[in-house]
Amino acid sequence: MDEQLNNKLPAEPDVFISYSTKNKDIADAIVNRLEESGISCWYAPRNIEPGQEWVSAIRDALNAAKVFVLILTDESNGSRQVMNEVALAFNAAKTMVPVRLTNAEMNAELEYYLTRVHWMDGTNIHFGECLELLQKQVASILQNQETVSAAPHPAAVGRTRHTSITYVDKKTKILFGIGIAVLAVLCIGLGVLLGKGKNAKTGGDEISTTESQGREVARAEDGTKGQNAQGTADGQGQNSQGSSGEQGQNSQGTDEQGQGTSGQQNQNAQGSGNEQGQGSSSGQQAQDDPTDPSEERTEASQKLTPDMIKEKADDSYSQGDFEQAYMGYQQLDVMGAATSDVYLTLGRMSMAGQGTQFDDLTTLQWYADAYDKGANLTASELYYLSKEGYYAGGLLPEDLDKAFIICEECIVKGGDGTAMALIGQMYYAGMGTDTDYDEAAFWLGCALDAGGLSQHDEDFCYAAIGVMYRNGYVSYEDVSKWLR
Repeated sequence: MDEQLNNKLPAEPDVFISYSTKNKDIADAIVNRLEESGISCWYAPRNIEPGQEWVSAIRDALNAAKVFVLILTDESNGSRQVMNEVALAFNAAKTMVPVRLTNAEMNAELEYYLTRVHWMDGTNIHFGECLELLQKQVASILQNQETVSAAPHPAAVGRTRHTSITYVDKKTKILFGIGIAVLAVLCIGLGVLLGKGKNAKTGGDEISTTESQGREVARAEDGTKGQNAQGTADGQGQNSQGSSGEQGQNSQGTDEQGQGTSGQQNQNAQGSGNEQGQGSSSGQQAQDDPTDPSEERTEASQKLTPDMIKEKADDSYSQGDFEQAYMGYQQLDVMGAATSDVYLTLGRMSMAGQGTQFDDLTTLQWYADAYDKGANLTASELYYLSKEGYYAGGLLPEDLDKAFIICEECIVKGGDGTAMALIGQMYYAGMGTDTDYDEAAFWLGCALDAGGLSQHDEDFCYAAIGVMYRNGYVSYEDVSKWLR
């Protein structure tokens, strides 16, 4: 089955599996069940090609995957790598399907990212039943995603339709208002002419053409104010009657459309108010349009620059708020903006249990990132990374060449007897370097002289030196002081 799985390297997988390497048997079972049903999966280390950068491969696969499945166990609950993957999935707005296989309380970081995510509880059911439920849920999610992606977004369609209708309606109102205003002006002019003719017949005081035209212009510009002025100046019943008629016409125009000569200003005010109201309504509707919460989270996180995040994390660290500091530094790692000093700080905080629970693998990965970026690790940190990380049986992917180089750097920086014993053992067995019995005997002897070895390491040093001497690989003079 492993050989069959290794031949499957999906470029755009359906599912990304996040798990602790200590639970690989569980991950294998889940992947096997999903892929038997036609759901492609990506998980490390199976899908990481030789020579491919580990972190980049994980980030690219996670961004390409459609669903993120988290296997929550006691081990993954304290795994730094799992934390990073969950944070990446959160920021990428991936659909998350956490499978709980432990009753332990989630650590603070996982709880932050998953507090609103629905869990699949596999603690009270048979594992086989859990696999069946997981397969059905993932299949349903993938089917729904395909259905949604095939249809236009209803919210977007609604906004486009609303904008078009609003624009046409506004234009019509403006044109209609202008027409009413012109009609009102014509009615006023007609009323003035009729009043002038009646005055001529009754022998009343005549109104000059110039005055009449002046009043007409005043009426057109100032509406009701011009009409009132005319009635007061003339004191003529006929003009008052004309003015009353004009006011009646204006009142009628105002009642029908909120317009007229005197209502022109009202129309403008009304039009302005309508436009503002429509703009506010459109803006409000835009605000009320449903958006993807994950997009809001991503936009919010993008507002903070790496420098701002680091400054805030540094302040939290200096104030003793290690949890906030650790999360801030970790966010820089997720963003790809962490420096060597940030990785080194994360390693030391993890080692000391500051802001997070101590975990060997997490600490080693922080130190490995710091070392790769050129951080200045201490001799003890270098030994820890070499022996517990890259050396045979270590927690990181085995890299004996790297383990040997790091151990040499450790000794140069004043590494103790344990580092000397390690490099002597590597010379003796040809691990990470060519076999060299003289070098092996020298460093194993130095380790015995330095002291501080565990009983196991001390016994190995004496035994290896004795084997080399008895087989003629080293001379008696070189190792006599360490022979038993």
